[in-house]
Amino acid sequence: MDHSERRRVFDVSEFKRFAAAAVNQNVEDVTSFEKLAEGGFNRTFLITMRDGFQFVGRIPYPVTEPKHLVVASEVATMDFLRLHGIPVPKVYSYSATAENAAGTEYIFMEYIRGTNLGDVWFDLSEKARIAVVTKLVELESQLFALEFQASGSLYHTKDLPAGFDKFEGPIAKSARDGDFCIGPDTRLRMWYGKRGDLQIYRGPHRDPTSALIAGAKKEIACLTKFGRPLHPFQHLRREIYNYQKQSPLDHLASLERYLQIAPYLIPHDSEALARPTLRHPDLQPNNVIVSDKLEITGLIDWQHCAILPLFLQCGIPNSLQNYGDAISESLEVPELPPNFDDSSEREQFEQAVLLRRRQLHYYYIAKTARLNSVHYNALAHDFSIIRRKLFDHASEPWEGDNVTLKADLIYLMENWSRITAPESSARGDSKVPCPISFTEDEVTECKRLHTAQTEADEQLQTCRDVVGIGPEGWVPLEQYEETRQRERKLKAAALDLAESNEERARLEEHWIFEGLLKAGKFLGSVSAAPALRPLNLFPESIRRANGGPFGDANAILLLKSLALLFPHTFRLEDYLTDAALDLLPLLNQGCILVANALYGNFTSAQMFKKVTWYEHPDVVDWQKRYNGAGPHALAAPMLVVQGIADALVYAVNTRSDFNRTCSAFPESRVSLLLYPEVDHLGASMVTVHDYLAWIEDRFDSVKVPEGCHTHTLETITNAFRTAVSYYSGS
Repeated sequence: MDHSERRRVFDVSEFKRFAAAAVNQNVEDVTSFEKLAEGGFNRTFLITMRDGFQFVGRIPYPVTEPKHLVVASEVATMDFLRLHGIPVPKVYSYSATAENAAGTEYIFMEYIRGTNLGDVWFDLSEKARIAVVTKLVELESQLFALEFQASGSLYHTKDLPAGFDKFEGPIAKSARDGDFCIGPDTRLRMWYGKRGDLQIYRGPHRDPTSALIAGAKKEIACLTKFGRPLHPFQHLRREIYNYQKQSPLDHLASLERYLQIAPYLIPHDSEALARPTLRHPDLQPNNVIVSDKLEITGLIDWQHCAILPLFLQCGIPNSLQNYGDAISESLEVPELPPNFDDSSEREQFEQAVLLRRRQLHYYYIAKTARLNSVHYNALAHDFSIIRRKLFDHASEPWEGDNVTLKADLIYLMENWSRITAPESSARGDSKVPCPISFTEDEVTECKRLHTAQTEADEQLQTCRDVVGIGPEGWVPLEQYEETRQRERKLKAAALDLAESNEERARLEEHWIFEGLLKAGKFLGSVSAAPALRPLNLFPESIRRANGGPFGDANAILLLKSLALLFPHTFRLEDYLTDAALDLLPLLNQGCILVANALYGNFTSAQMFKKVTWYEHPDVVDWQKRYNGAGPHALAAPMLVVQGIADALVYAVNTRSDFNRTCSAFPESRVSLLLYPEVDHLGASMVTVHDYLAWIEDRFDSVKVPEGCHTHTLETITNAFRTAVSYYSGS
């Protein structure tokens, strides 16, 4: 997802007002409003009140659809689960519509105290991991015990708009049955892209067959109306098809075959397996909050949660499963190989990682067998995995893959009598013939392509491991440059091995990480008066003041921020005079203009007890790691604009940072424009004509010249003079 898909315009002031009202306080009581996280579908804020109370505010991205149903269903799901003792955030207030003063849907909810399990998961001992897995299985057993009469997603009855079907019968024997209903399935695959515009039935489903075929019918409707040939989404698979786009007609044929066999996927020999069951949509460590004693204090992120028949919901969570490994699938007790001590250091590391994966798989199954027999029986039922594979592959959005679902159908055909025998016996039917068929040539070709795709997927995983990126292509900011360098080396090596210009051109066009290294996708950036090394600016301000007022109120604002960042090691009282400290309550009520009014005439001696704060180790580390002090490689072309008369960010410092970057990374495509007589505020206003033209060129694919370039602009008239932050006639 790129920046444009995450950008959400809303009224922050009104959002804060709604936030305060959600906890019965006034907007004036909001003392802090900061971004907490950006997920795949939402932006989350941490809101702090004057009394110290903290809670979470969350808004969906523009790309999150259908916003009304997704927000309403998640709220109802969390409210419902809290009624049944599941540790989920308490909802204080919400709006499932953007038709409010803030201009956005939102949820205000409890801030769960504790540690995100994902932050400590790989550091836990074997014993600790087993303990956490046990607690997760115990919570799952509570979820699986909830009884529903239909499949779909949960809603408060009042929130489901007119025109949507709903089931309002008894729900999990709740004392508040009338508050809740089951409505359309909100799983992302049912609404992805143009699928949200389709007028199709998405639930609720009173019988398992309806739930089984809804996703396939949705995909048939989408491909029939919008389908067009596509390259396989996984770039390494494209070579298998000689880089030719694949027609959706083949997948449509597989979907029609799926509809023929779907009724036979229901395990009729056990009614319990068809019972509608609610489960966390993404049970992985990052969605689990734990205490210091590893007690689970919260399960978060219930967006896109659905109720489905148990035989479709069962399965080991992706973060715990190790399918494809013979030891794991045999359910043998995992242990290190006997020759472990004689292995190389790298082999020992690989074996230790494999052991951990096997242990998680094994102990999840073992604990489920003991604590959640309903789930274990579903897992252990014959051909449980192929039923879920068929359902998933028939429901997921088509992205150029015509083989995976077809391979599942061929496997089903070849094992038909073994899969359907228990069903026929349970119904008293004679042997049911398989309703679908494939020619021998079709089977041979599909198996060949499926094997090739599997090998391509394994190669891609190897490349991801080498480069150091996850499945979705996201890279932590602090690791981006190093990851980008590895990706470039891998690409250069691949191009060197190409045997022809045509092969090189195809590698360039279909490079496996094109679009995956998200931060490398943007076209360029503009930087106006960049303060990369503020710790170099403040001493210069003091030097230039020569004992007089140094006029840099930014210093007091930076010190306040540093004290919040490092509350245990950086105290304002150690560096500010009493006179400066006395004005802080007034400063807390205003912005930089208030800071200028309060401190603009302070000398260095009146402001600081000592000026060694900019040598503090934590502050120096902050400047290097978080504020951009470099030099750093540029991920895209850059334009830097700087006023020569800037008294806050000195042109000499900007030139120095520019030259350091260009010296370290001469391949950079970057230009520095210097403007005579332009001050700090003017750097973003006087320069607007130049940087907007530069941005327009990036969107028009105008190539940026290689190397680093500095230009000092000349004034074309003396009829104007600098007046604060704009030009005024003389």
